[in-house]
Amino acid sequence: MKQTDKQEKKIRIMLADDHLVIREGLVTVLGGESDFEFVGFAEDGEQTCEEYARLTERELAVLRLMCDGKSNKEIGSKLFITEGTVKTHVKSIFYKLDVISRSEAVSAAIRKGLVRGHG
Repeated sequence: MKQTDKQEKKIRIMLADDHLVIREGLVTVLGGESDFEFVGFAEDGEQTCEEYARLTERELAVLRLMCDGKSNKEIGSKLFITEGTVKTHVKSIFYKLDVISRSEAVSAAIRKGLVRGHG
């Protein structure tokens, strides 16, 4: 199995608890498991949602190019990633912005000030 295949099968954990001792204990216990990957930590559910909803730099780059009207193929070429990877980023953007289409994503990005020079 290739390393990338193994990484894709990890369970990604966003850990939220208001007690630091509990968070540290869970990291100690679960951190040794090769199937788990901690992607963030928060003190409560609200903070967890805020952290999760943040777009990554790559997602923002994809979103900016979407705002410029670029296709997935054009975005992939510009960012040196595959079209499949672009589609993965677009799905994540849709989920995080709570939209179902590219036009809604572009509109939400402009409304939320996530992109400059548009609107």
